[in-house]
Amino acid sequence: MTNKMSPALNIHTYSPEGESYIAEQINNAIQDGKTVCYTHSMINMKPDPMIGSWAVVIRNGDSEQGHSGAMSFSKQPRISIHAVLKCFEFAKEKAKLLILTNNTYIPTVFENGQLEKWDQYNWNLFGGSEVKDADLWKRLLALLKEHKPQVLYTPNWYETSQIKKVKQLSLDRRSGPADSIDEVPSVKQTQGEISHEGSKKVESKPGASQKKRGSKRIQNQSKKAKMTGTAKKTRKREDSPYTSKPRISRSSK
Repeated sequence: MTNKMSPALNIHTYSPEGESYIAEQINNAIQDGKTVCYTHSMINMKPDPMIGSWAVVIRNGDSEQGHSGAMSFSKQPRISIHAVLKCFEFAKEKAKLLILTNNTYIPTVFENGQLEKWDQYNWNLFGGSEVKDADLWKRLLALLKEHKPQVLYTPNWYETSQIKKVKQLSLDRRSGPADSIDEVPSVKQTQGEISHEGSKKVESKPGASQKKRGSKRIQNQSKKAKMTGTAKKTRKREDSPYTSKPRISRSSK
C-alpha cells in the first residue's frame, strides 16, 4: 500500500538523506504517471470553537490545482485525515496516487495495516473503547478497497514550490471563517464539552478521572508528610544521649 518511511524521516531536523529520499519518491511517482497530492493542515486554538484548516495541491503532470477549507470543532489528527480524504475527492486519477502529509501518524497507520486490523475487531480497542476518529478511518478504508495509494510523510523542513503553496493555502484559511462543521457527535474541550447541536457549550461535571487525580494528590501529600516526619525523628534519635553512638565532650580541659 505504501513504502516504508525512511529512518531519516523519523526526526524533525533536516538531514540530506531524508531530503534525497523524499525527492526520489516524488520523482519516481511523477515518472510513473502518478498523481501527486500535497496536503497540509493546522489548528487555530484561539477561536471558540477552534478552527482546523486543510489544503491540498493536486499535481498531475504539468498541471496543478489548489483547494482549501476550514472546519469548526476540528482538531488533530482529524483535520489531517480530512485533507487525505480531499485528495480522493479532487484527484481525477485515483488509481495511481501519491499522498504527501505533514502528519506522522497517518503514514504509520498505512504501513502497519492498522485500518484492516481495526476493522477486523469491529473498530474496538482491547480495552473496549472505540478507535479514535473511527468515522473518518472507515471512510478511508472504504476508498482503499478500490485504490492503493502511496502515503509519504514530509517534515516541515522539506519544501518545494508545491509544498510552499499548500502551506500558504492552509495558513490563509487558519483564521476562518469556517465553511463547514467537523461532524463529530461531541468534542471535549479543556473547559467542558461542546455539542454540535446548536453549538452550545455544556460545562462537564467532575468525572471519575478528576476524582482519581484528587485522591492521588492527597495520597502524595500524606506520603510526603510522613517522610518529613520520619526524617525529623531520625535526626532526633541521632542527637539522643541513649544512642550507642559515642558522644564527644565539648568541655575544655
